[in-house]
Amino acid sequence: MNQPPENEGNNLFNRRQNNVIAQTLAALAQAIGNMQPASANKPKEQNITQVFKFNGYGNKNPTE
Repeated sequence: MNQPPENEGNNLFNRRQNNVIAQTLAALAQAIGNMQPASANKPKEQNITQVFKFNGYGNKNPTE
């Protein structure tokens, strides 16, 4: 069914607006895809020395 001429301007506006929205969503999806996880940016925890548990050495008090 053909639209009356007075609605043609509104249809053109709606098509342009839909195109802008589609382009914006595509750009956002690409930006999200390019993001790195937060864990990639912070330093990783690592052991630089080994600490042994104190089991009490003979007559030594473990609370001292």
